[in-house]
Amino acid sequence: MIDPNYRLRSAENLIRTGRTNEGLGVIRDIHKKDPRNEMALVSLSTYYESIGDFSSAVQYREKIVVLNPWNAKNLLLLGKD
Repeated sequence: MIDPNYRLRSAENLIRTGRTNEGLGVIRDIHKKDPRNEMALVSLSTYYESIGDFSSAVQYREKIVVLNPWNAKNLLLLGKD
């Protein structure tokens, strides 16, 4: 699975099925290899929001702002966090 989008989807499915550590590991690996992958950043911020770790979610959402300052949905969620 070379395509990061397929890897990202698989990682999200792992998290949904309870294999959180494995899924997060894959998403973090995608982000490490490509820090500009906006979808990986969205996945990480969404995960941290879901567990109530808003300080981590804010860090990832701020990275999205740098990459895409016109992303209104991200700005709204950043404000909520």
